[in-house]
Amino acid sequence: MHLRIREAADSTGMSMRLIDQQQEVNRMKSKLDSKIKLYTNSRFNIEIGYQFTVSTYKDLMDNVEDIIELFDWYLQGIMKTEVPLVILAIYNGEKESILKYTNKRWEKVKGELREGKIMCVGLSEDFERSDSIGLGLENLSICANLNIECVWPSHLIDSRMPNEVSVFVNEQYIKYFSLLEFEEKMKDMMFRLDGVYGCMDHMGSMAGAGGTSQTPYELDSVGSYKKELDRYDEQARGYFYINALTQKHIDALGGWEYVKANAPCYRVEKLEREGKAVYWLQLTEDINEYDREGYLKLKNFLKPILLKEDLKKLAESNAWLDTMDVNQLVCTDEEMLEIRRMQQEYRERETRRQEERKRRIAEGYVYKEVEFEKAKGFKPDPSCLNVKVVFSGLKDDEWNVLDEMLRLWGNGGERSLTDIWREGDEIGITVNLGGENIKAALKSLKTLINLYAKGNMVDLERMIIYDGKI
Repeated sequence: MHLRIREAADSTGMSMRLIDQQQEVNRMKSKLDSKIKLYTNSRFNIEIGYQFTVSTYKDLMDNVEDIIELFDWYLQGIMKTEVPLVILAIYNGEKESILKYTNKRWEKVKGELREGKIMCVGLSEDFERSDSIGLGLENLSICANLNIECVWPSHLIDSRMPNEVSVFVNEQYIKYFSLLEFEEKMKDMMFRLDGVYGCMDHMGSMAGAGGTSQTPYELDSVGSYKKELDRYDEQARGYFYINALTQKHIDALGGWEYVKANAPCYRVEKLEREGKAVYWLQLTEDINEYDREGYLKLKNFLKPILLKEDLKKLAESNAWLDTMDVNQLVCTDEEMLEIRRMQQEYRERETRRQEERKRRIAEGYVYKEVEFEKAKGFKPDPSCLNVKVVFSGLKDDEWNVLDEMLRLWGNGGERSLTDIWREGDEIGITVNLGGENIKAALKSLKTLINLYAKGNMVDLERMIIYDGKI
């Protein structure tokens, strides 16, 4: 799921998001009810559409023509929508380009792809020229990460990184495509790109060039999916309408004969092409046929290969929602009782925290702004920003809010977030700056962190700029 946010023009706008995030979101939802579709069956809490994603460990620079063919197929449909588009291109870790779409510019980008200059490419709605609300509720998006290792700073890569293609179209525009064609394209990409894992469902967009996508399951239910980026050929990234598995998945589930006989799916099929096998598990006959019990059965069947679920994260991710299941995630009745209990605890903690904040303000609380300092021997990289932030006594729920804010900031403007981590009271963030000036990026990040610390009365001790060597 790829969220977007435009930078605040001044500190007041940013402060509103940092200090009172939930109230702001609620106000926006209230005003935009006519544009944001919320499903009454509680399956979704974001605007939804049809998406497939194929993950691979192959360097896709050898598959440029396959990528171009996929994009051109997609363009044939989205050009009928009259939705304005932007082209995103990332050039071998050096720069990021965001261009208004024209046929001429797209032909130029295709030429640069063929020349091996572009490592990641995407097409999505141009919010500046559309009437969409611009909150990450995308109507259209397609992206391809051809060689993500060339985009991420080398010091962050300690294992193999997945490349992938993702295709998303809002449900209102699916009429310009064929759902059967979507399925066939996903199937074709699994073989052409030597895919190790694929999924397709009716869900929110998770497409994003220049970084690894997150499925709804990874986003809301998994403690740290990034630790498993090198294991997509062994682990499932959730449970979906279509689950495209490969040999290691099948072996872990008990072998093909067992899967064929016991998978709780409408269609269970072994597909073969040129010596490669893809195992196709289709949950229901119709992608729009939502069956909660069916998803529960599939989730239980896939448990041996599912990334480990964190109920606490699921509870806190949806603490302010009155409905479950969200984002196609399902839980047993027993799990739901535990989630409800943790949600209530979280809300109570938040209430106490707000009361404490009001008390300290009444007693004359004064915040002292923290400045960035440079690590010893620091040598700036104009294309990449590495920052370490040190707090004192940072609580998990405080971190959850800050984490979301940093991710929104990291994918704003020309930036592209490549990594974010936490170890106790220490937080690290790495961002590809694209064409953004490093001083401007540091200024906006300093404003964000200080406003967060001030607004939430979190003790901020140090902020350090470094080059990845500490």
